[in-house]
Amino acid sequence: MFLNYKLLIDFTEYMIIYPIKWYNFLNRVINKSSIYYNVIIIPKKTLIKYEKTFDDIFKILSDNKVITKQIENQDFVIVYMQNSKITRIFKKWLNLIILRACLDLFQQVKATNIFEDDFYILIDNISIGVSEINKYDINIGLKGKSTIVYSYNYFTFIQSLEKCYYLQRHNKNV
Repeated sequence: MFLNYKLLIDFTEYMIIYPIKWYNFLNRVINKSSIYYNVIIIPKKTLIKYEKTFDDIFKILSDNKVITKQIENQDFVIVYMQNSKITRIFKKWLNLIILRACLDLFQQVKATNIFEDDFYILIDNISIGVSEINKYDINIGLKGKSTIVYSYNYFTFIQSLEKCYYLQRHNKNV
């Protein structure tokens, strides 16, 4: 299993409800951790202020059966994931948010592999994906590109996405 609907919803729900906790955890814990194939090695000293967030996030992953084993020693928490693709959930989290928003907004959603660099979503010939230039820009395009930025507010983002889609769909300049 790489990613199922329940995992997508559970994981993104945390990001949507607790955007500041998510951002801080990502930047202060995950970015200071080591990821090798299907193993995440987290220094315990990075968890001092983020232990509750760690527990919440890894409970979601555990409940969705993507964690196979977790061990601790004096200095590290070592988490074994189901496979190497699922460890990319922390690197490709914005792809998850985009997919979640599109599933919330549209009926017909086609997507490529969510954990790949060239991930995009296709809705009525309109392509939606993360910018290669700025990792927080989302490009939306049909006959030109519109760009919106995810600023850790899902509800503002989803409104912008819907507006850009509508304008692209009706061939209006954004």
